[in-house]
Amino acid sequence: ESHVHAAIYRETEALAIVHAHLIHATALSMVYDEIIPVDVEGSYHVRRVPVVEFEFGSGSEEMAEVIPEYLKNYEVIMIRGHGAVAVGETLEEAAFYCSSLENSSKIILDLMIAGKNPMDMIPERFKKW
Repeated sequence: ESHVHAAIYRETEALAIVHAHLIHATALSMVYDEIIPVDVEGSYHVRRVPVVEFEFGSGSEEMAEVIPEYLKNYEVIMIRGHGAVAVGETLEEAAFYCSSLENSSKIILDLMIAGKNPMDMIPERFKKW
C-alpha cells in the first residue's frame, strides 16, 4: 500500500497519513455510503465521511488514483469493509480524526441497537458545519 500513501503525499497537502482498521466505522461502512456523525465532537471535527468502494480493496492502482482526490476535501474517508484513511499536518492530528470517527461510529451503532435511526437524529446545526 506504499504507493497509495505516496500518491496521497504527492497529490494533497497532507504531511501525515494514518490508516486504521476501525471496528465500528468499518461496520458502518458496510451499511452506509457516507458516515455522518450525530454527536457534537464528531459532527464538528469530521463532519461527513465518504465511504469509497474498490474492486480490490487493498493497495490497488485504483486506490492510488481515487483516495487522494477524496482527501483533498475530507480529513478522513472510509474504504468499504476495510478501514479509514486520515490526513493531517501531524500524525497526532490524523490519528485524532480516526479516533473521532470511531467514537462517532460507536454512538451511531449504539443508537441503532436501541432501535433509533441515527440519520433522523442529526441536528440542523450540525448539517451547517
